[in-house]
Amino acid sequence: MRVGDSARPRASVLTQAHHDYTRLTRALSEIDKALGDEDA
Repeated sequence: MRVGDSARPRASVLTQAHHDYTRLTRALSEIDKALGDEDA
């Protein structure tokens, strides 16, 4: 672990969390689309 990691500004943490959330919702929508295609 680098020394600077624990001193990261909160905004950086929020940006990373938002990026993870966006990636997660995109993956969920892809799964939802794939499941929907099977039903058709």
